[in-house]
Amino acid sequence: MTVSTQVATASYIGNGVTTIFPFSFPVYESSHLKVRLYNLLNNAYVELTDYTTTGIGPDSTGGTVTYSPAISSSQFLLIYRELPFVQETSIKNQEGFYPEVIEHQLDLIVMQIQQLATAASQLNTSAIRVPTFESVPALPPAGERAYKWFSFDGEGNPLLGSGPVVNITDGAADFASALSAFGAALPPSQTFFSTAGYYEAGDNGEGLYVVRTDEPAHAGKIPLAGGKWGELVAAEIRLEQFGGKNDGLTPADTALDNAYAYLMQTPNGGTLVFLAGAGYLFTAEHNIFPAKPLCLRGEKGSQILCGITGADKVLFRATNPVTPITRGVSLNFADTRIKFHSSITADLIGAKFFEHRYASDLKFTGFNFWSHYRNNALISLSATWNCDIENLSLWGGGIRKPRKLTGSARFSITSATTALTSDTAIFDAGDEGDILVIDNEHHVIQTVLNSTSVTTARPSTQTQTSLPGTFGSVRATTTAANANVSLDGAVASVSDIGRTVYIFDCVTGQGTGSPLRAHRATITAVPDASTITLDTAPPLSASQVEIVFSPAAEIYRDVGSFDGQPNDIVCDGLHLEGTVGTGLVVKGGVNLWFKNLKSHGVGLNQIDGSASDYGLIVDDASVDVPFGQFEAQSCGRLGRVLVTGAFGKVTVNDVQGLAMRKQSWLQMQNCSAAAVITAERWYSAAGLDVETMARAFTKTGSGKLISGRVSAYTVDYSLYPELFGNRPPHLFYPTGTEVSIARNGNAFLALMSVGTPTFSGYAVSGSPEAPGPTADFTITARLTGYGISPDGTLQQTASVSTQTRNPSGAILPGQLAFSTRDLSGSLADRWYISTTGHLTPAANNTYDLGTASARVREIFASNAVINTSDERAKTAIEPIPAEWLDAWESVEWVRYKWRDAVAEKGNDARWHIGLIAQHIRDVFTARGLDAFEIGLLCYDEWEAEEAREAVFDEDNNEIIPAFPGRAAGERYGLRYEECLALEAAVVRRKFARLEGE
Repeated sequence: MTVSTQVATASYIGNGVTTIFPFSFPVYESSHLKVRLYNLLNNAYVELTDYTTTGIGPDSTGGTVTYSPAISSSQFLLIYRELPFVQETSIKNQEGFYPEVIEHQLDLIVMQIQQLATAASQLNTSAIRVPTFESVPALPPAGERAYKWFSFDGEGNPLLGSGPVVNITDGAADFASALSAFGAALPPSQTFFSTAGYYEAGDNGEGLYVVRTDEPAHAGKIPLAGGKWGELVAAEIRLEQFGGKNDGLTPADTALDNAYAYLMQTPNGGTLVFLAGAGYLFTAEHNIFPAKPLCLRGEKGSQILCGITGADKVLFRATNPVTPITRGVSLNFADTRIKFHSSITADLIGAKFFEHRYASDLKFTGFNFWSHYRNNALISLSATWNCDIENLSLWGGGIRKPRKLTGSARFSITSATTALTSDTAIFDAGDEGDILVIDNEHHVIQTVLNSTSVTTARPSTQTQTSLPGTFGSVRATTTAANANVSLDGAVASVSDIGRTVYIFDCVTGQGTGSPLRAHRATITAVPDASTITLDTAPPLSASQVEIVFSPAAEIYRDVGSFDGQPNDIVCDGLHLEGTVGTGLVVKGGVNLWFKNLKSHGVGLNQIDGSASDYGLIVDDASVDVPFGQFEAQSCGRLGRVLVTGAFGKVTVNDVQGLAMRKQSWLQMQNCSAAAVITAERWYSAAGLDVETMARAFTKTGSGKLISGRVSAYTVDYSLYPELFGNRPPHLFYPTGTEVSIARNGNAFLALMSVGTPTFSGYAVSGSPEAPGPTADFTITARLTGYGISPDGTLQQTASVSTQTRNPSGAILPGQLAFSTRDLSGSLADRWYISTTGHLTPAANNTYDLGTASARVREIFASNAVINTSDERAKTAIEPIPAEWLDAWESVEWVRYKWRDAVAEKGNDARWHIGLIAQHIRDVFTARGLDAFEIGLLCYDEWEAEEAREAVFDEDNNEIIPAFPGRAAGERYGLRYEECLALEAAVVRRKFARLEGE
């Protein structure tokens, strides 16, 4: 063997799944392989022994280590080779020299050299060193170094244990508190001193200070006697060291500002730690736009208390104060817990917790729990680059504004009836067509009879007596270039000034033409309860448009002169719980990835599923959502995920919906033709109704919406027989059926019966609310293939569909259709399997069965092939020329064996009788004739095709099959029916001549 690699280690960070770890370097003996497991949280490690290996031996080039249980993401596995520094090969005089023995020993020596080189490299990068032209005195013995500070004198040499090094053997500090050190006189040689607290010993304000002769320009300093100063020395600090109190009562704003300023003056930034306790109260906004790495880390039991109100206020602003070109760097929230101070009651508008603009390297690590529930957004990110969010849990953000406030009104309706009443005069004519949500059931108001009575569009499914209700979300009327927006409800107040709004053209379909993006703006004034003034005027004129007030979280593109588009944001564990209104809005941005995204509403009677209640809105952005969960606890018009805008390249996979009754799970609206939305593997919770599943995916406007599997369980189909016209649902849904749903125009249900691998579809023309009769050739199920063309557009390439015919009495016939796109770009049906089972082409005399290079081997039939011989289809009808018959007389009939058959069967290959195409060509050519003028002789050739390997998706499913390739070739052929006809003509001529003799 040889040692052909310098690699002698392999390392892996855990993912909670992997247990087999490969290594790519040779290991000749098992005792030479070592495995070490690190804890990334404290860098501690253990040498492992309870693992198994493969690939170890004299011929080793690498192998694997198997260790279980699987290591987590906070653990690090190191595999390395370690040899003893011995040489145990003994070679005696005049005995055999075996090459494998010599080579083996040389390999071990090389491995030992590599081991030494690795150790030297580690020493060179981790040891304290000085330039090669310098020298420093040796340190004193360990006994003299113990419990003393290590420092350097004015010449850069180590201080060797004399007075300036403070002795901390017994933990005693020089001063009880920072305040008691003010004005203290220190010995001239003392360069450091310590305190046991800030106000008093033990208040967590202790610290180490370096003595300076000049005043530091930042906080964390203590004035001393003789014009000297003490400067705090720490890379990890606490608010208590700057006078902050963790009592939940005393504002710690000054301490926070001073602590931030202190960390920003250090060479490499640092960490601010929040300790467990009653909480740190902040009553003012704070700018934490870091120019150096900054980490805000909370210990277990710590609390950050927000005491700020106002829709336009922000607790922590990480916003560039100067120019967008200068970006902040590396802001990290680690295990922080933020909530409102008890003085900020639920009826107030609390400040936003965090805003991040024109900055990069934002991170959330550990477990961050932020609880809001104060009628405002929680977090806002704009022009953010390279953001990693891990385990960020946001509770109670957002606000929903219903079109009409119901106050103390209570509503009643009886099961199976449409008469709905209120104990308070609340209804008016403007309520017709709106939704009233009562105890998890939505009622569409059809007719307002008087101020306390209405009729609903459909009978109630339950009796509801004296229950509270919620009207649908407020909508708006906008005029292009006019900053004033009219609301259809008196729900605005001056407290909304500073609030963010998003305006969509979602429901009415107005503003057609170019794809519409959501309009983001800020409320600057409230002229009256039904009018708001925005800082930027909406770009469209429309009525009854959807408007979102303060989503719980937003990631958006800044519209300033600088390109403020969010980029490279990775969220692995973003949880929005108890949100009021919309959960997350993503407006603009590329390379945005949200794994394990959860967006759950607040509960019953709070939302109605309109645009103000989406779990996720994606506008003009490129987003990937693998593994998500969206919840709508009530009912409504639209859904939980909206994709809109001009760009709209979005993927949502492995997503679960909870209690999403009568809503679309995903709606695509106002996108461009190039937009592609892919939704695969969506799952519902128990109790989901058919009406919801029938509208699982909805699309208006341009673009492609590609939906995969949507599954639901325990669905009561009998509640919605109108979905299937006059056909009773029990004919289609056997007990124990698992249902997968999609929608494309008409209501479309696809069934996968338990234990039966069958797939079927049912279609209803019209809509679930107003179904119509099944039309002739209605497509009930379609399997479609798509591909990306050279110009980058998504094109349908082929499909197989089932088609339903008009009923014939009690029978509903159907057929199969096969469609493809040809080289001219035409997409059309090519073949049908008819209602009677016949295989028929979609166009007469157009399509072939097989080609010259891809032939059909055998055709088994009861009857001979029928060829068209209608005189009306022929022209130039005349006798066969005598020279053709003369030439044919020279054509020889032969026997032969097929080469393929001989290769497969050898001598057992059977004889065949027939003609040779090239012989016919040559016979006619010898007589000056061209046999190709006759349809009986055929010739085809084809170009070479390169081989290709199979292509698999991320789930290892084959999406493009392998192709072995094909060489260029040619082939002659004959139409035997014409050969036999010419043979018969020759025979007939001979008989005629004999009879004439």
